[in-house]
Amino acid sequence: MSDEVLLTRLDGLTAEAARVFAAQARAVREIEVRGVPAVHGVRGIGAWLIQRYRLSPREARRLVEMGRLLDARPALDRALGAGAVSAEQVEAIGLAVHQLAGEPEVPASVVDAAETALVEQAAVFAPVGLRQLGGRRACQAVCVS
Repeated sequence: MSDEVLLTRLDGLTAEAARVFAAQARAVREIEVRGVPAVHGVRGIGAWLIQRYRLSPREARRLVEMGRLLDARPALDRALGAGAVSAEQVEAIGLAVHQLAGEPEVPASVVDAAETALVEQAAVFAPVGLRQLGGRRACQAVCVS
């Protein structure tokens, strides 16, 4: 197998892993919304995931938080579901958008524009770079310009 074929294969697998993680997080969110853990006698979704799938608390929390984030931010859901961004990039963008949305003087339209701009920047920046771009001023500068 040539280097180019190997790289193309890894690109496809990486995008597929993002799509699968998005689908898994969406399913976890739906299970949470439906109250399935309570039906099984378990108090919360995290504990249910740990018990049923033998996940670490950290991984269970990550799935629950990602499901909630994708539910709340459809643009991030579409990007991760398409395999255009990684889960870590979505987490970085989600944090930036959440912080920006918490500013009372920032209208929802600016928050949405920041989300769109950061998703576009994910083609260039790793999660660390997105976190640096994701500060309040950077988001506003990106969206206003």
